[in-house]
Amino acid sequence: PDRALPHFYSSILEKKVASPRDQVISIDEIQRFAETSATPADQRRLVAFPEAGGHIITSDLQSKDLESVRRETYKFAEEVLKLAVLKPVGESTTTN
Repeated sequence: PDRALPHFYSSILEKKVASPRDQVISIDEIQRFAETSATPADQRRLVAFPEAGGHIITSDLQSKDLESVRRETYKFAEEVLKLAVLKPVGESTTTN
């Protein structure tokens, strides 16, 4: 049986962009896959990062918008996957 798993799709493209900068993937195919997936819509995210500037958007060597990529990835992990945010070692977990 098909198993529905959460999906996070990301791309440097936006539908409005006339000339795609990412020659590795097809945004239309990613959208088609997302729409036909057995995964419920609330467990899927398609996020565009038009300022990232390259295919490997998670690389601090290649991405020009790494902070946005991190923020949206963490947001997906917290909201959809229900993962807890960990505090760095030594940081207080209590509030004053």
